[in-house]
Amino acid sequence: MTAKEIIYQVCDYFHVDEDFINTTKRNEEIIKVKHLAVYFIKRFTELSHTSTGRLFVGRNSSYDHASVTHAVNAVNNRYDTDQGYRKQVDEIDKLIQGEIDRYDYYENIEVWGENDFYTK
Repeated sequence: MTAKEIIYQVCDYFHVDEDFINTTKRNEEIIKVKHLAVYFIKRFTELSHTSTGRLFVGRNSSYDHASVTHAVNAVNNRYDTDQGYRKQVDEIDKLIQGEIDRYDYYENIEVWGENDFYTK
């Protein structure tokens, strides 16, 4: 799986366009999706931190080595403490690995509120 395919899968899970995460804006939704995309790219590809960072727009231009490290650590830390987040990470992981068919998955989605993400 390529980095671009992973970005697509993560964005698709949250029902956002890939351009959503390539912005210098910093709000919780954008950061969450961007961090997860970085996390899964590092997990499933052999791209360096620098190459991974170049795929994303950051405050100054692209993510640097420290930004990529921070994103991975942020996902790991939240995964350990937030059960709902852990469920989302595990579901995205299964989608990326092909263990869940995304069309079957989306048939069972519920919407929380207009500002919340979609989840099972």
